This record gives sequence, structure tokens and C-alpha cells, in this order.
Amino acid sequence: MADALDLADVDGIIQRARLELYRDDIAGALGLVEAAAAAHPDPRYAEELAGIRRHLAHIESREAYLDAQERQYRRLRGRMSLKYLERQFRVLIGRKTRSLVARRARHAEFRLLERELAAVRAARVLDGGAGEGGVALAVGARHPAIRVEGVLHVHVAAHAAAALSLCHDMLADGGLAG
Repeated sequence: MADALDLADVDGIIQRARLELYRDDIAGALGLVEAAAAAHPDPRYAEELAGIRRHLAHIESREAYLDAQERQYRRLRGRMSLKYLERQFRVLIGRKTRSLVARRARHAEFRLLERELAAVRAARVLDGGAGEGGVALAVGARHPAIRVEGVLHVHVAAHAAAALSLCHDMLADGGLAG
């Protein structure tokens, strides 16, 4: 990749590196800018490298990754707004839960899951990476004899799943985050 490009063309290299980042080729982008910086030192290369590495800070450790996930979830789902308040009201009266269960039950994948549960006569189900618990909630609501547990890695999602779960026999555990 670096051989076909003019490494002295700082703007062109940075544009190409950003294209690689857009393509999720982080290693390619880093390699390109590092090669260009080694061949033609320029402060813009150093700045671009620092920016790429700063965006990768969330994958340095398990705790940093979970913290980044938590912040993103709160940013996307935890805002106070009229829509949020209306959604919370629907949760409280059970309307959102009934709608969610009905919507899940229409999906072919969910119907396949129900057939598998019936075939093995499942008594317990574990939903790993349950998000807000839509599948777990639908299984618990449609099959009350089955104990359903959902494992989440974001505390906010665990609270949302618990709020949606009006079934007392369902568990939502945010255990991976602490």
C-alpha cells in the first residue's frame, strides 16, 4: 500500500489513512502513517498517529472497554427527553413489554428458538449478551415455566432489562461490568 503512494504527500497519506480507518483497517492506517512519518517526518503525521491511538484507548484493557461501552450506552439511551419519559411510561403500564414480546414472537429466528426449547424441554435459558433483554423477556413471557437469565456487560442495559421485565422469575445480571 505504501509503495504505490507518495509518502511526501502528507494530505494524500492522511486522507488514505482515514479511508482505511473508515474500512475498519486500523492496522493498515497505522502502518501507512507510521511508514510515511519514518520516510518524511512531518508534525501532521505525528498528530494523525496520536489521534488514531487515542481512539483505540478503549481496547487497552477490559475495564477501559467496558467503561467505553457504558459511556456510549448512556449517551445513546440515557438522555432525558420527552421520548424517554413517554417510553418509561409505556414500560410502567406494561404496554412496551407486551409490544416487545409480540414483535419478537413474529421473527422467524424466535420461532426457531421456541421450537428448539420445546424439543429439548428446556427448564432454564441463558441469554448471553442480552442487551436490553428482548429475547429473554419474550421467552420468559411466552414460556413462564422456563427460568430465563440474561448476562449483560453494561450496567445501564441491566437496569433497562430489569425495568422491562415485569416477570418476577427473570434475572438480569450486569455481572461482567462489576
